[in-house]
Amino acid sequence: MLSIDIGDLSLKPEISTRQEALYLAIKEKVLSGCWRPTHRLPASRALAVHLSISRNTVIAAYEQLKAEGYIDSKRGSGFFVTLNAPEKFLAVSPDIQPEIKNIDTSINEEILASQRNRPFRPGVPDLEAFPYLKWRRILNRHTSRPIFAGQNSVQGTLALRRAVSQYLASSRSVECGPENVIVTQGAQQALFIAASAILRRGDRVAIEDPGYQHATKIFRHIECRLQPINVRPKSGLDLSQLQDVKARCLYLTPSNQYPMGTSICSSGRLSCIDWAGRNNAWIIEDDYDSEFQFAHRPHPSLQGLALNMADAFSNVIYVGTFSKTMLPSLRIGYLVVPEHLVDQCLMLKALITGDTPAFQELALAEFIENGDYLRHIRKMRNLYKSKHDFFISCLKASLGSNHVLMSQPAGMHITFGWLKGRSAIEVKNKLAAVDITVRTLDEFLLHNHAHFFDYEKTLIAGFGNSSLEQIERGVKQISAYIQ
Repeated sequence: MLSIDIGDLSLKPEISTRQEALYLAIKEKVLSGCWRPTHRLPASRALAVHLSISRNTVIAAYEQLKAEGYIDSKRGSGFFVTLNAPEKFLAVSPDIQPEIKNIDTSINEEILASQRNRPFRPGVPDLEAFPYLKWRRILNRHTSRPIFAGQNSVQGTLALRRAVSQYLASSRSVECGPENVIVTQGAQQALFIAASAILRRGDRVAIEDPGYQHATKIFRHIECRLQPINVRPKSGLDLSQLQDVKARCLYLTPSNQYPMGTSICSSGRLSCIDWAGRNNAWIIEDDYDSEFQFAHRPHPSLQGLALNMADAFSNVIYVGTFSKTMLPSLRIGYLVVPEHLVDQCLMLKALITGDTPAFQELALAEFIENGDYLRHIRKMRNLYKSKHDFFISCLKASLGSNHVLMSQPAGMHITFGWLKGRSAIEVKNKLAAVDITVRTLDEFLLHNHAHFFDYEKTLIAGFGNSSLEQIERGVKQISAYIQ
């Protein structure tokens, strides 16, 4: 087993904690191919001395990388790089599907891990506000239990499935038991499994436009026909347009539509359920950012509404994730599916990845059951509301009447435009040069929407992982570049 030369391994000073910096540095080496499978990592004590950090910091980073599948360990041999890279969870075995279709990778290509948490990058939570010490104590307690070091159930541990079902029942009005919950490696894998279970080549899928890029790529990979449904500023999904559509499936992000930042009210949700019932269609409900509503209580889930109707409608698949409420690196998501679809989804999951680490799931189950998760969400909701409101005040101060706010007070991103000035792409490129990451609306469009809003002068900016100082400074830079 070849030992790794750590001479060029360094920690980026701008990353808030040494553990996070080491985790990202090693992960980058593995993903770039510099550190190859079976290469042995240095002993924790030696690496700690080399980097002038504590040995506990090295051990914690190693354990996180091991839990995510980047490295593994053997008694007496230490840690070594493994092939089980989580980013490959969408890959399909050639024995299952010999002809892999080309997927458009021109948008959102793989970027270095160290660049993913820049100010204003949408979808990144506040990484400094997470209760690392409390989480580490729980995680270490379950890591030290040898009984859970072996293989896990493909469906996920009963403890986590029970905790998820109870949490969803109380917070999202989702009707399910542990037997309906399938634990996945993030929301993208959950969506891939759901789509593969219910759709076939040539099926028509009604999808939000503009909408979530990864959903579009997944449906195209299955060779579905996409039927765009307009999402308008402020008003959201065009329900009147949906009524005339014939499709096998409707994909929605109803709580905080990405990227427009709108929501579907309860009556609109009932209208979607009615459409699905009339068309014998499925609904995939991606409940993105449902936890972070600032102006009102979250609307009940479509899944719960459908099952509580007089003629209960069960063709709703609910998709959720802990990546936005906990940590992106946790990579735990879940599906809630009708009983008759469970076996099909489990077969698909077993084919592409199999089980996930039991100790990580058990730690998360404890975090939920003892109330720490709910307390964390409440704290983050207040924090994100203050950041959202401050961002809006900065926009008003810098752009005045030239700015147009399109998104609702929710989630971790703001979608806004301007009436006069440079194009969004020009502004985005100028911001990238000063290490600020924003998205332009054209990246999310299936059709040209110039007839009802000027998408060429619209940006999506995240505020989750940005400090108030970064928000104020960044908005001033945006304003200057627009002029």
